[in-house]
Amino acid sequence: MAEKKPLRLGMVTVEPHGRPWAEVLAGMPQARMACAWDYDLATARSYAETYRIPRVVQEPEEMLGHVDAVLIGGGRRGPGPGEVRGQRRDDHLRLARPF
Repeated sequence: MAEKKPLRLGMVTVEPHGRPWAEVLAGMPQARMACAWDYDLATARSYAETYRIPRVVQEPEEMLGHVDAVLIGGGRRGPGPGEVRGQRRDDHLRLARPF
């Protein structure tokens, strides 16, 4: 019988849920984090380093072929100058659509 390979997961946006999810997934041998992306590349890199994620991508679509599923950890950009948190449109559908 063939050995089951872990489910390869990609994190699309880190805040606010990406870090707690990575902590939970770290204890699950049937899944592994394979890719990370965030609106802010430095945030994605820091997240990947912390959770030993081997690939950071410039665009979410670059995960295609490298993941079996994605988690959307946030989906909303932080507020810009003069904006209030929650004013910007939610990006969940746009980010999920390629997958």
